[in-house]
Amino acid sequence: MLQEKTAVYYGKTAYEALEFVSLSHAFFSYPKHCHISSYTMGIVLKGKLFVCVNQTTTLCEKNDVFTICPYEMHELQSLGVYDLLVMSLKKSFLEHYPLEKAHKIVSKYLGILIGAKLLDVASSDKLLNKLPLLYAHHQHEKCHNPFEPIKEFLETYPEESIDVEHLSRFSAMSKYHFIRKFDENVGMTPHQFHIQNRVRKAKSMLEETDSLTEAGMNAGFYDQSHFIRQFKHLYQISPSSYKAACIDLDALAQSGEKLC
Repeated sequence: MLQEKTAVYYGKTAYEALEFVSLSHAFFSYPKHCHISSYTMGIVLKGKLFVCVNQTTTLCEKNDVFTICPYEMHELQSLGVYDLLVMSLKKSFLEHYPLEKAHKIVSKYLGILIGAKLLDVASSDKLLNKLPLLYAHHQHEKCHNPFEPIKEFLETYPEESIDVEHLSRFSAMSKYHFIRKFDENVGMTPHQFHIQNRVRKAKSMLEETDSLTEAGMNAGFYDQSHFIRQFKHLYQISPSSYKAACIDLDALAQSGEKLC
């Protein structure tokens, strides 16, 4: 019997800060990484996998929901074939829209995914029920995280070269103390954080251009092979395959097309 081919869709919305990823018949694992500026909620639709967040490992099976906050180091370990629906909300989305409005926006797109047969109503409700927790966490981080201004600067200008000496002076720390405290707070060194920001900017650029070289260079990558390697490491898919897998959820809703 032939194994069904893995299907990956990146659902784009009218809101740049909100997107979805649908994985069907997937089998691969995601190595340890963090999501720079996004909150992530995932629900297992079929199969099971280990979700490791901040050195805590949880077995997630069908209908289980997991949440991952910005900068939390995590990895997904496959235990066989699985289906997974992931929703990503950037911090800017939570800052711009109050919870009630966000609930309406997210509900709309979850409804589109239900219509496309990528999700069911019960799973949609489970994801929506987690939204208040994300808003509560975000408000707490804004008030209590001393590295927030530096992280926001690095997220905003990933194409620029970073000067760790300058960042450490801004934080009133020695260079090595700053690197150590940054690693403790963010889960990676400033350099690793910077590279992931560049990859994420290039990912956004791919939605505007067909040129991998242009997307990489605008994000600060001047070696295309390095850009492609870093992109595949983070997303488990090449930049060109990612672009081919993107779908416009609003257009999908108008067409009434089913994806599975």
